[in-house]
Amino acid sequence: MTISAQPKSTLAPSPGLELEDDHGSDPDCTLTRVLQRLGQISAVVVDAPCFTPSYDFSLCEGLVKNQCKVILARSAYSYTTWCASGSFELWEGFYPIAGKLSRISLPTSGKRLLKTVEHVFDMRRFVARMRALKPDVIHFQWLPVPVLDKIYLRQLRRIAPLVLTAHNTTLYHGVSSPLQGLGFRSVFQYFDAIVAHTEYSKKRIHAKGWISPEAVAVIPHGVLDYYRSLGRDTVADGAGAESRTIVFFGNIKPYKGLDVLLRAFHALPLATRKSSRLVIAGLPHCDMRASRKLSQDLGIDSQVTWKLEFMEELEVADLFRSAAVVALPYLEIDQSGVLMTAIAFETPIVASRLEGFQETIQDGVHGYLVPPGEVSSLASALHHILTSPEQAGQMRQALRVLRKGRLSWDHCAKETLKVYAKVIDSHCATSS
Repeated sequence: MTISAQPKSTLAPSPGLELEDDHGSDPDCTLTRVLQRLGQISAVVVDAPCFTPSYDFSLCEGLVKNQCKVILARSAYSYTTWCASGSFELWEGFYPIAGKLSRISLPTSGKRLLKTVEHVFDMRRFVARMRALKPDVIHFQWLPVPVLDKIYLRQLRRIAPLVLTAHNTTLYHGVSSPLQGLGFRSVFQYFDAIVAHTEYSKKRIHAKGWISPEAVAVIPHGVLDYYRSLGRDTVADGAGAESRTIVFFGNIKPYKGLDVLLRAFHALPLATRKSSRLVIAGLPHCDMRASRKLSQDLGIDSQVTWKLEFMEELEVADLFRSAAVVALPYLEIDQSGVLMTAIAFETPIVASRLEGFQETIQDGVHGYLVPPGEVSSLASALHHILTSPEQAGQMRQALRVLRKGRLSWDHCAKETLKVYAKVIDSHCATSS
């Protein structure tokens, strides 16, 4: 962590799209050529398990605003009704039975088995739907059952070029079932392009030998500013600037370093700790008893708010508006939707110094980056933001610039369209 009284540096420009087309022209020229030929690109974005609804929604909205015709194919969002503008078509043809039974208490193994069986029939129907629609490109976000998916990817590639976003290069952060990993490496042969969110992810993909680096485009994860339109009647924008609330949010998993954050909160100077609150909010995907006991043993439990459950969209918006700082003490990750939500609300960030984070925010400008797992550095960074309102205000201003620039969905959608144009152009050349 570098503490600077008046940080003025900014991040280097996004590396952007790196795919060069087969005709030797740049991606902008390829996009122009494809649009002249087609008039409009039609894309189907696929997130069968509905793992990332906010990302899917934002991407589809950005593509539509850039004159792309979009269908989002997914399962129904089981937790709540996801708000949508109606600017793109929604096909919720995946896992209808599992969705109806989602509120019933079934063993996890039983739910997985049911969804796996449904996946076979749903992918068949999806392929038939694509044959009828004949989209220009099909863009997958996740492959929930790779060993089965590759059967249908082979068929889909005869209909349209395929693109995959590699959200993580560690499969489900090491907590996947054996079935989710089976056949994963072999699916890349069916994709014409891979989207990675960071140069770090691109390097990892190359190191793992999944696909040629020339087929990987680096496009930033856009800010999740969808939430900014929600909850304004309850908590005003910028309310967190006056608070001393530290927020840890998201699906709670071991790699996110919650124990490190609890120890760092305990390590804050006594006066700072007594005037602050730590909010831990999200659905646990691990046993929380050890974390709760650690909080009690450290004597901080009275200042920790535990919201260990799924949070509705309005609750998420209000939570981030109340935050003085968002903590991401992760031990490893490629990129984070929580980070992008914090940037959307222009909330100073304290995060681990991981390569994906370093490509997105700058230490001392948008928050602080600290060594992963280092309690004292994390505590020092949190203390500085909580007790330096002028510095925090400068960080909020820098985050506003970042939010409206290269991390905006307009920029991300334009870069995605260049990937689409590249694979469409190559597909047409091969077909002819």
